[in-house]
Amino acid sequence: MAYNKVVAFLVVCSALVSLVITTARADEPSPAATPVATGPARPAQAEPIETAIWHLERDSAAITILEAAPAASPSEVPPSEHRLSPGIPVAASRGEVTLRLLPGQDADATSQGTSPPDVRASVSQYPTFADFETAFPGDWTCGSNKDAFWGRVNCNALEGNYAAWPAADGSSGVDPCAGNNYPNNLNSWMIFGPFSLMNYRAAEIGFFFRLESQAGYDKLFWGASTNGNDFYGYSISGRHVSGLYRNGYNLATLDLANVPSLGDLTGRSGLYIAIAFRSDGSVNDRGPFVDVVWLRVNTDRRQYITDEGFDDPYSTYPNWYVFDNDGAANGEYWWGRVNCFAHSDGWALWPAAGGGNRRNPCAGETYPNNAQSWALYGPFSLSGVSEAWVDFYFRSHSEPDYDRFAWLASVDGDNFYGYGVSGDLWNGPYNGHHLERFYLDDVPELEDLRGRSQVWLAFIFESDDTIVEGRGPFLDDVRVTVERPFFGKAYLPVISRPPTVALTTLYVENRTSGVVYEYRVYSGGTTLARCTNIPAGGRVQCGAPFPPGTYRVVVSTAQCGSSSGQVSFPAGVVTRVVRCVRD
Repeated sequence: MAYNKVVAFLVVCSALVSLVITTARADEPSPAATPVATGPARPAQAEPIETAIWHLERDSAAITILEAAPAASPSEVPPSEHRLSPGIPVAASRGEVTLRLLPGQDADATSQGTSPPDVRASVSQYPTFADFETAFPGDWTCGSNKDAFWGRVNCNALEGNYAAWPAADGSSGVDPCAGNNYPNNLNSWMIFGPFSLMNYRAAEIGFFFRLESQAGYDKLFWGASTNGNDFYGYSISGRHVSGLYRNGYNLATLDLANVPSLGDLTGRSGLYIAIAFRSDGSVNDRGPFVDVVWLRVNTDRRQYITDEGFDDPYSTYPNWYVFDNDGAANGEYWWGRVNCFAHSDGWALWPAAGGGNRRNPCAGETYPNNAQSWALYGPFSLSGVSEAWVDFYFRSHSEPDYDRFAWLASVDGDNFYGYGVSGDLWNGPYNGHHLERFYLDDVPELEDLRGRSQVWLAFIFESDDTIVEGRGPFLDDVRVTVERPFFGKAYLPVISRPPTVALTTLYVENRTSGVVYEYRVYSGGTTLARCTNIPAGGRVQCGAPFPPGTYRVVVSTAQCGSSSGQVSFPAGVVTRVVRCVRD
């Protein structure tokens, strides 16, 4: 179907001139799905995580590249450095209380469901692991649009003495440990690959970061690619230096079976992963420090025993139980659903939203003194699994050292062991929340729970009898993850050529009588293509090729003013025409 797509109308003075963005192509196919940045309102000094596309012009003559060393064989021993916990060890015992199904229906304590079937175990492998305590880049490739790229620095490390920083190496590199900020107009990246997931059924990348950058403009990115140039994943900007981990670090992960836009990459070869940082032309800061980076693969398939966002108002949430551990002695409070301060989709759990004396934090109420609020999940089986952990999001503000939020595990349903935190943990990088991973093979006192036929998980909030500070903890998106065997032989990653991916090559034709100052294509704050100062009658290629899809376009002209809107870009060579028409 041939058409001219009107993006926006802008009245200019009294001439009633409109800016129209049209296409020179007919019968365009429907655009492919593309990642779109979504999320609630942004906090004042931080940007939420968002989906992003990152194009790395690795073949440009302006790029400086430090090549990787040959990759070593994957390690079968999990690096212990990334099994970190931000809290202090905590132990708690369940009292003689009545268990209630969340959100409050009575249930007998024995009606806790059946355990998943037993399976046999296998072993994860680590094709790459970098803690930056030894030579870098090792098996990574680093590059930049300047002669300043990722390198080791001996300050602001998570563990040990060294972390990675995006402009530390090269003849134009600077030292953040001496107080230097990152350069403006920097595009610096570190890539691992190509590697193969042909014989793996689960894979993820993970790392820890702290970040100080210009919010909305200077972004840390992590993602995956099938061609080594076009990466899909997540980006974040702003100030994130008060994370759960040492030196204010935060945890970041990407499941390679669920990459934005690309989907499931397991079973494929010719893959790449990248961590990158890009700054604009003004306002810089300390930038990102990255530490303890890993790629973990497994022949076992990833499964979720529970994946709960607490968003269904009609569910009774099977195997989730809530109670006040001291009954009604100090008022009756237990965890319940609230529609404020959630990580995603509007709803979270709060420790005093249920019970006879329930409160409402969405109306400004605080948590009570003498709280002993429990949310318990289980029992479930870890028999034969090769990996098991709990990911969850939370934000919390409570009296330091006295009013504590904790996550714990048990093998008998009565005695629980885990970790706890207190104080101001209100402004995490994920819509205000922090991401925590609770490894079930490394629980305080209990140690490795893999192979256990019955395991329980508990989230507890306890407050003392005096000061109340903040709103307490909000809990969201709890996922108990296991990896179970795929029956087949495990192979080490192999090197293979990446598949060819069709991209969009954009030309812009100026049919106005003046200059087109700018034509910019972007998605989620990331610029995909940009061309400037196109003379009247001129036609130019606009930036490097980029993935096809529907994106936002901004156009600024001398004759017609400015306008913006959504435009579809199919694969192949595409010409977009800018012209002015009268209403």
